[in-house]
Amino acid sequence: MSSEQAFITIGETAKRYKKSKRTIWTWISRLKDEGFPQPTRVGIRAVVLDFEELLQWERKRGSVRS
Repeated sequence: MSSEQAFITIGETAKRYKKSKRTIWTWISRLKDEGFPQPTRVGIRAVVLDFEELLQWERKRGSVRS
């Protein structure tokens, strides 16, 4: 595993799941207890999710994408 941490934006996450950005923000607040990654602010307006945490959440839910 690389020592670099990979991130994905809210917009990229929305495209990944074919959902709106609003839906991703809803998941962030409602699915926290189910392991959905919590956002990290990387700038004044930039927010990202940890990509590895997102993949772990997918595996846990059985929704692995090919």
